[in-house]
Amino acid sequence: VETGLWSWCRHPNYAAEVGVWWAFYAFSIRDGGLVNWTALGPAFLTVLFAAPGASADLTEALSLRKYKADYADYQRTVPRLVPVVVVPPSKRRWAYLAYFASHVPVTLLVDAQALLPRALFPKPAVDLLRWHVTVNGDFLMGDPPLWFRSLIAAELVVQLPFFVVAARAFATNTQHRLAPLLRLYGAHVATTLLPILASFACAPDHHFPTPDARYRLLALYAPYFLVPLSLCFYFPSSEDDDDDDESGGPPPPPPPR
Repeated sequence: VETGLWSWCRHPNYAAEVGVWWAFYAFSIRDGGLVNWTALGPAFLTVLFAAPGASADLTEALSLRKYKADYADYQRTVPRLVPVVVVPPSKRRWAYLAYFASHVPVTLLVDAQALLPRALFPKPAVDLLRWHVTVNGDFLMGDPPLWFRSLIAAELVVQLPFFVVAARAFATNTQHRLAPLLRLYGAHVATTLLPILASFACAPDHHFPTPDARYRLLALYAPYFLVPLSLCFYFPSSEDDDDDDESGGPPPPPPPR
């Protein structure tokens, strides 16, 4: 299956069912807290569909028996349950380049204000952050706790140099050389974003100036979780890079012997 939902994951129907129930649980966090009885439903369905020997494995065993090598190839190339959108290598490369290149000024001018004295920053950057905190209620940037400041310190010391290296690699189409580091970065950042997103999702209403400010914050921070996460699951291999040219056409034929 090369197109449609089944090209994103092998069981999109199961993924949708599990996702819907986890969404119901997410809605309950606001009133019931992070630990409440509604988590039992999505947890049960996740085990029912995704656990070893459960529904997904049963259907895959039947499909493998019927389609043999073709389905085995499908299993090797398409994720089991977590959907991954297939993006052409050339577009994927430019999206990652934009992410890493834009992260340099964001880190230097905005994020660093949570750790360093704001007198060190230009007035437009300070005004921009003040507007963001006032309008969107970003209490982590407005009054950063120690754990959040430690994440910003790691961003400045470890991640900022890597942003430059990664942006240069994507600009020169040599990103496959950084594959282990890109996946390591993705796992690290996606993990650090979880407590940030959870803080916004579970914070009392009085932290936000308007009822929809919570959801604006989650939407603003979500790309900084999803893009790094995608590096863990769907980073172009060296073969993809070798076949990728700017015209989107096939690679040139080998020279005659």
